Amino acid sequence: MLKKLFITAVGLTVALTSCLPVLAAAGPVRASDSYVRVGNLRVHYTVSGAGDALVFCHGGYQDLHMWTSQETYFSKSYKVVLIDMPGHGQTTGVDTSMLVADVIRSVMDTLHIRKATVIGLSMGAACATDFALDYPDRVTGLIVVSPGLSGWPLVMTMDTLSKQLFDRMISIQRTGDHASFAAGFVAVWCIGPYRTPSEVAMNVRNYVYTTTSNNHTPDNGWPVYDTNYAARRIKDIACPVLIIRGDKDIPFIIQVTDYYKRQLPKATLIKITNAAHMLNMEKSAEFNRVVHGWLSHG
Repeated sequence: MLKKLFITAVGLTVALTSCLPVLAAAGPVRASDSYVRVGNLRVHYTVSGAGDALVFCHGGYQDLHMWTSQETYFSKSYKVVLIDMPGHGQTTGVDTSMLVADVIRSVMDTLHIRKATVIGLSMGAACATDFALDYPDRVTGLIVVSPGLSGWPLVMTMDTLSKQLFDRMISIQRTGDHASFAAGFVAVWCIGPYRTPSEVAMNVRNYVYTTTSNNHTPDNGWPVYDTNYAARRIKDIACPVLIIRGDKDIPFIIQVTDYYKRQLPKATLIKITNAAHMLNMEKSAEFNRVVHGWLSHG
């Protein structure tokens, strides 16, 4: 399975590169695009709509444009804030002393948002979870999608297949071949180990490929988590929590999702069928309905 997956990735490099003009990964520049200085970071964010606040945190190697469908849908009745996380998108600078929870808080402070529902996918879910733990009085609700979790090695052991996938991605990354890394990233994190490329919309694969290429930067510029790691204090989260995962994601993400649910037994867990890691993009209509329903009824 592993060999087949990465042979697929090589084919994706050619197929996706030939289709790149179709995709504008950076997206249109909106009048609401803004920046705020947070330590040595210049943090990029966008704001649209009005009402109760929703703050979205994107996945690793992606940018805030992964939430375009959600921005369009939810800005009709909510204030939607999208943030480019440190090391990603149009956010620039490196500040290893600045916790990601403080980055999120600073954006909210700039916008005079007292409380928000914070939503994150993968790396963004780890960022959102840290914020919910460090600033519980600023969070109305927490939504974690295909979640990551800071400090996970302290509480669980990664399964064999996922470890092989991680190790192979690290090996490709060390070669410095951005195209192969981006193609491998699409194969693992967009298509997943249980599907073929044709089962995922081309525009989603294009976005993930191009954005991964653009954000393939050294890890020292990435979000910094609280060293009182969330994995050991996740049970302290008191706000309502929604957990969403796809049934075609890699086993490790299923493992992390199950850990969230065990530690937070009152949380709502939703499983979306025939979706892998980037489920907010490939199943956007279903995702939006699920989130809207939860926000409306709790």
